[in-house]
Parts: sequence; C-alpha cells; structure tokens
Amino acid sequence: MYLLYNLFLPIAFVVLRILSLFSGNLRINFAIRKNRPRFTNPEGKEVFWFHAASVGEYEQARAVALRLKEICLREGRDILIVFSVFSNSAFSQRQRDNLPDYFFALPFDFRQRMK
Repeated sequence: MYLLYNLFLPIAFVVLRILSLFSGNLRINFAIRKNRPRFTNPEGKEVFWFHAASVGEYEQARAVALRLKEICLREGRDILIVFSVFSNSAFSQRQRDNLPDYFFALPFDFRQRMK
C-alpha cells in the first residue's frame, strides 16, 4: 500500500498540475499552497492547531477556538492559534479572519514537502 501511495500521488500531482493550465479552480488550488507561514518557536506559548476541510468545519472549529482563547486569556495563559484549511473556498472566505495567529492552506501530502 505504501508503494502504491508513493507511486500514485506524484503521478496524480503531475496530471493535476497540467490540468491546472486549463482550470482556474485547480490553478488557485496550487497557488494558495505556495504561501506557507514560517513558524517561529513560540517560547512559553501553548499551540492549538485546528484543521478544517471546508468552510462549515472552519466555522465550527472557530467557535471552539474563540472560546478557548477567552478561557486562556482569563487564566493568563499565552497561546498561539493556528488554522489550516484544505478547500479553496475555505481559504478565500476566511483568509482575513483575525482570530488565528497563523492561517494557511495545508500543503499537498508529499513526504519530502511536509518536512
């Protein structure tokens, strides 16, 4: 299964990259993944990372993150809230949200890219 995954994914990536020349939606999908934040070591901060695949999931996770932030501020805890999304629509609709400290589209799942 691991071998199949490592063979199929790069081939699918190349095919999708070629198709993105003809599809605006695919082109956006690749473009939003180019800008990944550079995480710095948040000394003394607790990190809470939320991932949402869609706008609806983002809204549900946002409510939890907002409440978490309120509680932590009241308790004097220093936190860092990170949000990642996968869909183009979630990225475009929520990229200006001021709740997360970091917000980005999750990169494609390649072992060498994730490092």
